[in-house]
Amino acid sequence: MTTQIANLPSYSDLPVKTGAPAGSAWGLFGDDDGRRLPASGIASATSFTRATASTTV
Repeated sequence: MTTQIANLPSYSDLPVKTGAPAGSAWGLFGDDDGRRLPASGIASATSFTRATASTTV
């Protein structure tokens, strides 16, 4: 599924999903949208975030 930035709702228009934290976008791209990033991508992002955080402190 491809979503264009122009088609995304504003923060105040995010849909309310039962069980989701207030203001979250859970389910915006479908019920399985949390499975879009493979484990290798999550590990890479975590490493990048940790490296960036340690150099900016």
